[in-house]
Amino acid sequence: DINTEMCRIAWRYIPALELKAKNDQRHTDLAHAEVLLKKHGLSLPGGDK
Repeated sequence: DINTEMCRIAWRYIPALELKAKNDQRHTDLAHAEVLLKKHGLSLPGGDK
């Protein structure tokens, strides 16, 4: 069955893909938070480096 074989092959790539997605989402969330803080005259600690 092709689906089973695709899952078997893809399985080894899933942890790296999940980690990248998690890191990308974290970066996006922090960037969004920084924009909202700046909108209200605030900043993240250590954000002005």
